[in-house]
Amino acid sequence: MTILVTYKTKDKIYMGCDTQVTGGVTEFCKDKWHKVMINDNDYVMVGCTGYAKFGDFFEHGFKPPHYYKENDFVDYLHNQLAPAITKALTKRKITREKDGNLQTESEFVVVYDEVYSLIEDAAPYQQSEVFMATGSGYRLAYGAYYATCSNNIKNAVYLDDDKAIKDMIGDCIDAAKCYDPYCGGEQVIHVMERAK
Repeated sequence: MTILVTYKTKDKIYMGCDTQVTGGVTEFCKDKWHKVMINDNDYVMVGCTGYAKFGDFFEHGFKPPHYYKENDFVDYLHNQLAPAITKALTKRKITREKDGNLQTESEFVVVYDEVYSLIEDAAPYQQSEVFMATGSGYRLAYGAYYATCSNNIKNAVYLDDDKAIKDMIGDCIDAAKCYDPYCGGEQVIHVMERAK
């Protein structure tokens, strides 16, 4: 379990996470888990929450298929990236079958021009809100976001200052780390230019 948050501005997308991975109980954890994979050449970030082996999956060899910018990114998500993730996880025996579909027991968050979620069966879904949180500490992160920006996400005060955004994301991660035993370790914040 984990905390992973994103925040969108006109030009950038921020992705923040903790670094703890928990194997069922907090006694079995690492504090330096790789939760975000960055493909600089394609301007793509992929973050993940959930099953403990995903850190190892990212760290040791998963390479996303190359995205050609003249193609449609949503089509790339559906027909290249999601199947590649599912295939790699199946090969490592860290998927399960439910109702005829392969389940990843996790959620992947993909950043390019927008923020997209690959939910349990790796079906892509575009996130429409400026702020998004996932993982076991997501309720705490949303609470910290509401406290910082407004009491209603639809009427949020949109931040556009780099330091203010990073401070807000840091507060959201800290709230999850403070009150969710499955979140912990250091906090890491990545920033990527939105694809044009």
